[in-house]
Amino acid sequence: MIVAGTLTGAIMYSFENRVFLGFVIIASLAMLWIVSPFYDAILWGLVATIVFAPVHDRLLMRMPQRKNSAALLTLLLIIGMVIIPAVAIGSLLVDEALNTYGRLQSRELDMGQLVAAVQNGMPAWMHALLDRFGLGDFAALQQKLSSVMTSGLR
Repeated sequence: MIVAGTLTGAIMYSFENRVFLGFVIIASLAMLWIVSPFYDAILWGLVATIVFAPVHDRLLMRMPQRKNSAALLTLLLIIGMVIIPAVAIGSLLVDEALNTYGRLQSRELDMGQLVAAVQNGMPAWMHALLDRFGLGDFAALQQKLSSVMTSGLR
């Protein structure tokens, strides 16, 4: 009789563990689904934390009673050294892409002429190497390059 009771208890305990594990898995998947749009921000936050942790530690050694001030100075340093240059470079890249797209649309930048200049400037051994890999047809390569650039800039 005692053995049957402990066996039933063990079965219930095992069932409860499985149900609990199922709820934990479902809750974890739901949390991942909710957090998924923020993966990039979380990743960059982790990178900034790892890179700037020594700076923050040194600031804390210099002002041990002012943890918030050290955190603020570290944040301002991250903004000045990472975020502002990244935004500036990003805006310059967007401006250059728009300028290139405009030049392609107005036919000011001729891809055929550019590919022909590259083809004429290549040595003979490079022509043979390109032919071996099936890249010797410059007209098809030019067409593909032009369509990729146009769609990429669009």
